[in-house]
Amino acid sequence: MKEGYIEIDGKAVKNIGITDTLIGPNGLKYKIDKFTQEAEMVILKAVKPMSGEPSSIKMYVSELHNYTVIEK
Repeated sequence: MKEGYIEIDGKAVKNIGITDTLIGPNGLKYKIDKFTQEAEMVILKAVKPMSGEPSSIKMYVSELHNYTVIEK
């Protein structure tokens, strides 16, 4: 895997960033807030948080394969 690439849905996605919108397994939309300094973890913010759901999620970058990227 080249630097700056993340694999999602089995495909390398180049330079995924905060302008990308993702749909989670729960059907909610998220934007990437930031990556940790080591780029091992990512923080996602919900576009429209639902009551009872967290407004942000911190997860390992490797877990992003459960999310679908919406084209910009």
